Amino acid sequence: MSDLQRAGQTVIAFRHAVQECNLDRIAAFIKEIIEKELWRARAEGVPDRLYKCESLPEFITAKPIRGCGWPLDKITLLLRQAGNEKVLYMWRKATKGGKGRPPKNSDRVTIKSKRGNSKDYLLDRLEQERPDLFERVINKELATKTAAREAGLIKEPTPLELLQKAWKKASAQERQTFLKEINP
Repeated sequence: MSDLQRAGQTVIAFRHAVQECNLDRIAAFIKEIIEKELWRARAEGVPDRLYKCESLPEFITAKPIRGCGWPLDKITLLLRQAGNEKVLYMWRKATKGGKGRPPKNSDRVTIKSKRGNSKDYLLDRLEQERPDLFERVINKELATKTAAREAGLIKEPTPLELLQKAWKKASAQERQTFLKEINP
């Protein structure tokens, strides 16, 4: 069996894992596909036919059998659910575009950079700003959000802010009851 045929078999098994939502296998396949760049060329079908893609996003989004025919966000969501931060980070790095505009006549597919508290965004920020905490998250010594709090990327609300938020949501009756309790 050739390397192209093995790549084809891996891709077929990957498609089945996604169809079955087998999260552990999906993460393992994504890791292998990225590390071995299996999207570049593979042989599938009877008789074997050669399929090629220029990038991982192209492979994921291209119509089957050339690709998988899925939106990139589908795999991102499955990887988040799998809870494998290392593979999620590898996926984000492999699917996000570089800085600046793509060259003219480019068919490069990119995911818009996320902002906020998503795991993949926090991992990017940790790698850039706190590589020490990033390594601890990748090695499963620390949770992503815990590391982000320690790095100051996530702000914890103060008790006063929590009270103000609760006050706005409270009914008039609840506010009266609260005021009576704190001012006997």
